[in-house]
Parts: sequence; structure tokens; C-alpha cells
Amino acid sequence: HMKELTFLFHHPQDASVEGQDSVSHQDKSLSADEGESITITCSYKVSAFRGLKWFIQKPEDKPVELATLFSGTSNVGKIVIKLLQDSKSSLYIPSTSVSDSASYICAVEAQCEERSITQYNN
Repeated sequence: HMKELTFLFHHPQDASVEGQDSVSHQDKSLSADEGESITITCSYKVSAFRGLKWFIQKPEDKPVELATLFSGTSNVGKIVIKLLQDSKSSLYIPSTSVSDSASYICAVEAQCEERSITQYNN
């Protein structure tokens, strides 16, 4: 008897900086039978790219960082995380198991611009 697994993905609501930067997932949840493979895709829009992070969060736990990508592909155990063209990232899990059932969070490094104002008094 196969067990149906549920995968949730979301991004922190505060991932947006001054309305410029945003991250979105094409689906909010996905279910798969144990042993099936799944791909989660996340899109992002940033004014200056400073890396993308994927986190996994189990119920009752804090998010744990899986990987930070600046380009290319990262393998985390059996999970394959890729940075794709068109400001997208994919997380692929081959042969899912019960331990993979969790929330997956995609976040872009927030860009913080420091503005220093110097006032000259004549």
C-alpha cells in the first residue's frame, strides 16, 4: 500500500524589499505517492541577485537551510537543486519517502542598500 505524501512550499511574506524583489511558487502544495519523484519550481524577481536559498521545514520545527545557490546545480543528499534560466529555481526529489514530506521554502537574499547622508554645514 502506497502512502500519499504532501509537499508544501511557500516563501516568507517579508521576502519583498520595497516592492521590487519577490519570490513565488507556481504551486502551493503538491502530493505524490511514496517512491514517485517531484519537482518544485520557484520564480524570483530581484533587482540585484545575491543568491537563492532553499529551506526545508518539518512540522513543529524551524526551517533548516538545504542550500544556497549562486549558479548551476547543488546536490543535497538525493535532492537536486538547480538555478534555471528566467529567474527560476527547481528542487527535484527522486523517489520520495515519508521523511521528504515537509514544507520547502525558497528565498532570495534580500538586497539591503545602505544610504549614507552626509550633511555639510557652511
